[in-house]
Amino acid sequence: MIKTLLVASVLLAVALAASGCCCCAPCGIDSNAWNGWLSEPVEVGELRQEHKSVPVNPEATSAQVEVSFGGGNFRLTPGAEGLLDGQFVYNVPQWAPQIDSQVQGNVQVISLHPQRPNQRGSQWNTQQVRNEWDVQLNSGVPMDLALNLGAFAGHAELGGLRLRNLTLNAGACEGQVLFSTPNPETIENLDVAVGAAKLSLSGLGNAHPRQVTFRSGAGDYELSFDGDAQGQAQVLVESGMSRVVIRVPASVGAQVSLEGAMASTHLQGFSQHGQVFTNASYGTAPAQLVITVKLAMGDLTLESK
Repeated sequence: MIKTLLVASVLLAVALAASGCCCCAPCGIDSNAWNGWLSEPVEVGELRQEHKSVPVNPEATSAQVEVSFGGGNFRLTPGAEGLLDGQFVYNVPQWAPQIDSQVQGNVQVISLHPQRPNQRGSQWNTQQVRNEWDVQLNSGVPMDLALNLGAFAGHAELGGLRLRNLTLNAGACEGQVLFSTPNPETIENLDVAVGAAKLSLSGLGNAHPRQVTFRSGAGDYELSFDGDAQGQAQVLVESGMSRVVIRVPASVGAQVSLEGAMASTHLQGFSQHGQVFTNASYGTAPAQLVITVKLAMGDLTLESK
């Protein structure tokens, strides 16, 4: 029997303040409960499980992959036999996964998205709702990857993928982005934009980025540049009233310029010269990071060890 959930709009900040949550992220989302934002009624029906796969087109030499996910539990890993493989569990018909695939020149273009991707707005927490995506991508095809993840809990393991550009857009979330093994390519632009969230990015040295841009609302964020860092990268971090931790291996040179008089700083392995901070390897190591941090208010921790 189908049940209709009609959810009234609420302000996320007010709801979180009333609950005492300081990180403005949906907490404790598991396989049976999640916080979503919808602007219209949804029908909770029979639980469905689907598998979808897109083979590698032999005429293509690279790929553009866009994954749009409304909200729930999300997992992304390498290891697909095709260009993209996915397992999907959901009980709202509008969230049925859809895949569009075509070849433009020598580029295979894929879009994975829910059937009704534009639902957003209100907040609830109910064990009636299920929405879980487990997506795998091919490790041998060079690709540009765009992830539009809405409100989610989960992680993306991107280590070993042949990434040339990466874009991550997310709403309120609690998750991890990992590069556990080196990227065989160079990421020209790594762009992350999130709402109020708790998010960590680790293994960024393995990503081999040239330009990193991280923008966020209030929340709790960690950026770790561990891994096989190469060359020089420019990094911009902009955040609201947040806790931001930046970790750089001692073997990688780093200069951090801070803009934001209201931010408190905690240093380990960095020396301070006004609003500029450097580690011992800055200017001498083969791999270098030039980082600008714009923090309206909050707490900045810099570690190099």
